[in-house]
Amino acid sequence: MIMLKNEMLKNEKLKNKKLKNEKLKNEKLKNEMLKNEMLKNEMLKNEKRRFLVEWASRPLHRPVEWASRPLNSSPDAPSSGRIGRIHCSGINGRDAHSTIGWFIPILLVPLILLQIGCGKEEKTTGPEAKDPIQLTRDGWREFENTNWTSALENFTQAINQGYESADPYSGAGWTIFMMGEALQLAENYWTIGLDKPGGTYDIMVGLGFTADAREDFDTAIMHYENVLDRNANYQFEHRSSINHLDLRWSIAKNFYLEGIYDSSYVWVQQLNGQFILEDPNSDEGKSELSAEIERLGELIRG
Repeated sequence: MIMLKNEMLKNEKLKNKKLKNEKLKNEKLKNEMLKNEMLKNEMLKNEKRRFLVEWASRPLHRPVEWASRPLNSSPDAPSSGRIGRIHCSGINGRDAHSTIGWFIPILLVPLILLQIGCGKEEKTTGPEAKDPIQLTRDGWREFENTNWTSALENFTQAINQGYESADPYSGAGWTIFMMGEALQLAENYWTIGLDKPGGTYDIMVGLGFTADAREDFDTAIMHYENVLDRNANYQFEHRSSINHLDLRWSIAKNFYLEGIYDSSYVWVQQLNGQFILEDPNSDEGKSELSAEIERLGELIRG
């Protein structure tokens, strides 16, 4: 009886030891899986960060280099499921924008606005004063000729005369946006302009660009989709190199940066129907999707 009892105790100990070892083994495996998951997430985070940093130095943060590329560099619309052949002879970033050149727009904007404000009465009164409609037209003409200072002066005078149209607000915002990095001031003009009649597409695109620049991707996507829902072939009248292809590419890029790879893939296919992925959420799929977005960016934005 005693021997049987000892044998049972021995078996119980062996059983407990086995269970303990199994538990330790499972715990170790669980920790290993958790560690691998953390490493995977870190790799994905680094991939997103790399992608974001790479594109942060591109036109959305340096609008003049991209948006002011020659008007005849307008991208062709894609046909037969493929992205069209796009001819871009954009400005060389470093040559066109020296370090000194970047300080000039930032300093000019407040000085120009101050000068316009001080000369408001002189320029908006008297028999030879231009009406706000003509001022706005002149502003867009100067804008198209990249005479930013003159363009902004005309738009601001039209606004100061109480012109109840979105057009001068759109023009002032776009001019400031093109001059450099006073993005908040541009956004302020556009936000006011949204409540005025006319010109909302161009304003929504501008608001999308500024949201993109501050990495508010949800807001940027919202503005781009609102424009495309209303005008699938959108093209900025006063700078035709900005069009629906830019918006579609930006949406694809933003969804990717947010980790919504299925949606990013859908928008990439709108630009290149020949690009096929089995699973955009797989590591291989995400890598290929990232490369295709980058390739399309080079084609569309030059």
